[in-house]
Amino acid sequence: MKPSRTGSALISALCLAAGLHAQGPAAASDSARSVAQRFYDWYVPRAAHPREQDVVMVAATRGPLVFDPELVRWLRIDSTARARAKDEVDGLDGDPFLNAQDPCDAYTAQAVRATGSFFLVEILGHGGCEAHTKADVVVELTFRGGRWMVTEFRDPNRRSEGLIPLLKRLHPKSR
Repeated sequence: MKPSRTGSALISALCLAAGLHAQGPAAASDSARSVAQRFYDWYVPRAAHPREQDVVMVAATRGPLVFDPELVRWLRIDSTARARAKDEVDGLDGDPFLNAQDPCDAYTAQAVRATGSFFLVEILGHGGCEAHTKADVVVELTFRGGRWMVTEFRDPNRRSEGLIPLLKRLHPKSR
């Protein structure tokens, strides 16, 4: 009997989860760095050439990594507000995943820190921008339901403030 696609995906996810658990924190950190890098390799070219798309929402809803529903909710609120704004910025005025208004040509996943069930992956921009010595953004990942999930993007220049609290401040009527 041939296994279904769903069954095969479930078996793969269980093997990955078991592998991460069995191999310990170093393997989980390497895996977190790898999936973060894969996201930025996918996202940066799309952000550079958006083709009249809201690439932030495309990434959050159809990108290579699953985003936490609460993060998607607040990104959608911001996207709607920005689309409705006529002459002024209503919401974010830069790219939240790159933490930049004038992004670099490439972004590289650097150091990874485990904090509880989360992994914080530092992302450093380079090329076509001023040389950076510290992370531009920190991606918070968790392994949930057999897959990696983005739970937050943190700004290292604002005491690691998360994107969700920032969006809540920018859109207080949407709480």
